[in-house]
Amino acid sequence: MNWSIAIITGIAAAGIMFWWVYKNDKRKLTRYRFLPASLRALSTLLLVLLLCAPFIVTKTVREIRPALTILADRSTSMRSYFESDDAYRKAVEDMARQLSERYDVEIAGWGDGLIADKDSLWRTWQHSTQMGSALYQLGERHKMQPVQSVLMISDGINNMGGDPAALAHQLPFPVHTMVLGDSTMPVDVGIQNVLVNKTVSLNAKFEMLIDVFAHKVQGKDVMLQVLHNGQPVFSQAIRAGQQQQVLGYSLQLQARQQGLQKYTVSITPVEGEKNVINNRQDIFVDVIDEKIKVLVLARSPHPDIAAVRSALQGLEQFDVQVVKTLLPSDLQQCDIVIAHAPDAGDCNQLKMSDKPVWYILGAGTGVQVFAALELLDGGSGASGNVEVLPVLNQQFAVFQLPENIADVTARYPPLQGALVSFKAQDDVLFYQRIGNVVTRQPLWFFKQYGHTAAVILAGEGLWKWRMQEHKHYGKTETFQALVKQSLLKIHSRQDKRPFVLYTDKQVYNAYEKVYVYAMFKNALGELNNIPDVRLQVNGAPAARPMERMGNTYKEDLGIFEEGSYTVTGMLREDGREHTAKVSFEVAPFDLEAVRTHADYTLMNNLAAYSGGLFGTYADRDNIIKGMLQHASAAARLKEETREHKLVDFKWLFFLLLALMAGEWLFRKNYNI
Repeated sequence: MNWSIAIITGIAAAGIMFWWVYKNDKRKLTRYRFLPASLRALSTLLLVLLLCAPFIVTKTVREIRPALTILADRSTSMRSYFESDDAYRKAVEDMARQLSERYDVEIAGWGDGLIADKDSLWRTWQHSTQMGSALYQLGERHKMQPVQSVLMISDGINNMGGDPAALAHQLPFPVHTMVLGDSTMPVDVGIQNVLVNKTVSLNAKFEMLIDVFAHKVQGKDVMLQVLHNGQPVFSQAIRAGQQQQVLGYSLQLQARQQGLQKYTVSITPVEGEKNVINNRQDIFVDVIDEKIKVLVLARSPHPDIAAVRSALQGLEQFDVQVVKTLLPSDLQQCDIVIAHAPDAGDCNQLKMSDKPVWYILGAGTGVQVFAALELLDGGSGASGNVEVLPVLNQQFAVFQLPENIADVTARYPPLQGALVSFKAQDDVLFYQRIGNVVTRQPLWFFKQYGHTAAVILAGEGLWKWRMQEHKHYGKTETFQALVKQSLLKIHSRQDKRPFVLYTDKQVYNAYEKVYVYAMFKNALGELNNIPDVRLQVNGAPAARPMERMGNTYKEDLGIFEEGSYTVTGMLREDGREHTAKVSFEVAPFDLEAVRTHADYTLMNNLAAYSGGLFGTYADRDNIIKGMLQHASAAARLKEETREHKLVDFKWLFFLLLALMAGEWLFRKNYNI
């Protein structure tokens, strides 16, 4: 009800009440006979207004200051620019204090990703730098309350992920960059990159590609050498002919020994070279004496099959065969099946085969297939096709994910899938995003059928993922890792041993944490983590217990120094002792030591492409002054309109009570 109706109704009611009370009281009073009638009229007016409950509209204008995030580089290369960690922290906080004149300032950091937790920000140093990931995570974190500006303080050394300057075009905020360090390229020669298959078959030949960079060493001789377990297998003299040059070398090696083999690629330092850490890289190759036979079921040609075959082609451990019809003889000879667009009969046959299977279900997959795979929630069937984008499950722990997976998969195009309602799943790698809605429907997930492991992809169009990754990054490492790790995981789950110990990978950097996992199956073949598992590292006398995770085990062993390690797991059940072992290597390689001079070009491009300011740390006062005058520093005036019900003003009830009490006291005093 609006105010005019409420007031007219209230005045009319108050007038009638005044006339009625005044008429009855004038015979009894000669003085103040209008007072009780007036009190009654006022209380009636107030009561009617409260009952009608009209709204009171208030308007306020509020100034909203722009949000600014200061991103401080927390990689180890920044240590040399400040006397201490406290000095670095104080410098950042001083800048934040100056900028708080116009901005609401938040301080965060980054290394291999965004560090938003204030407690851990200044506690540790990071051993790698991934600017693009930090900016992407910052944007995701502030989706609801967007940040208006970012100030990045760094030496510009970016050694993981893609080019952050390419991302700058898409950022909704300007990135102001403040660079530290000397951009002058020092005398330096080192190993820039080594490419080799991580797994090869015994006695097979494999290729090793080596890139050597040379800065200001023209005319000087150096020696490139490759050692296998300390013995030289390749050497070549090198003389750089230019001031700045990258030289590529290809060599063929043969895997003569089974197991994890260590190759050391090194180049001799030159006179005047200060950074010799990048003159050596340790590479590990796993030599196996067997191949995993992969049977691909595809009734018709499809680019997804080509994409999966390409991902497995460079891996010696996989032997891939494509068939159009599923024959029992083929099933007996293979280790893993990849079923592309299978029908219900194929699914039932594969479930009974006791073989691990990767099911790729497309837009044309019928409801019978989903029913055969026990995926439907409440029996609901397919109701059309839909485009689905992958959303990474941050809690995924089935295997170690590639470090840049969030950046890469964010660029993946949608897959074509059937619109169905899935049962809730546990081991989900990607959830589905339909349009702008992130659902809890699984897209890529792992499932167990009795003793048989399976991975299910509820969409087709994988070939687009591979092409998109190659387009933006020039390689397909993340796509290949997802295919390989998924197949290895369901293959490892077929291990017939009751007690198995394994790690995420076989080679760790010296700054990486090592996680060990264990699985134990009881006499019925069921996963069981009731018995206690104890671990010994390199035969240490003290054993440590493993933590339980779901129906398996997981233990954080922490960070190790360079060397070879063997972890032994021990478990006792029903009087029987079970033992399992796993080995891994820790390499000393430090990404932050590869490059020691600042990258002014990257920091300048990042600022220019995003509309920000660029400058050096020495010129920080001018940068801060420019940021305070920047267009993004302007505060916004926001008009807020609020509606209040009259009954929300509690003091009106006390006024009503006072009016009624006043009339009662008056009548009591005059005995009316």
